[in-house]
Amino acid sequence: MIRTTNVYPMWRGCILLIRRAPTDSMNPCMWECPGGHVDTPCGYIDSVVSRKEALRELQEEVGVTAHPSELIALDSKTNLNMQTHQAYILLLNTKTPPKIKLSHEHDLFMWQPIGGLVKVSPIRREVYAFIQQQKRSLR
Repeated sequence: MIRTTNVYPMWRGCILLIRRAPTDSMNPCMWECPGGHVDTPCGYIDSVVSRKEALRELQEEVGVTAHPSELIALDSKTNLNMQTHQAYILLLNTKTPPKIKLSHEHDLFMWQPIGGLVKVSPIRREVYAFIQQQKRSLR
């Protein structure tokens, strides 16, 4: 079953990164993208339910809303504990970046250019890998 989801919000060649607060008990000061555990059972593959769960996390963590049909599903991944993770891309086609309203779990955000050097550390391994993959696709 899908246990976790995340969204890679992208706007004008940049990806939204958020930093966990220094007081966070899980990964203080870790840069990541919006995501988390699902509250509703989702099955093993991309579905309307998993998309809604990903969008719930996006809204809770950064205050951005979108429709499930706006998400682009990436391949799901299953870890050694047989827990499946589903990631999505959200392409924001607006003139200005969306207003970001961080949850209490996060204290900073930035729009990281995909083609540039990753300027933040520490960063979640899977987020860094996604940025590198996107960078290669630009070549």
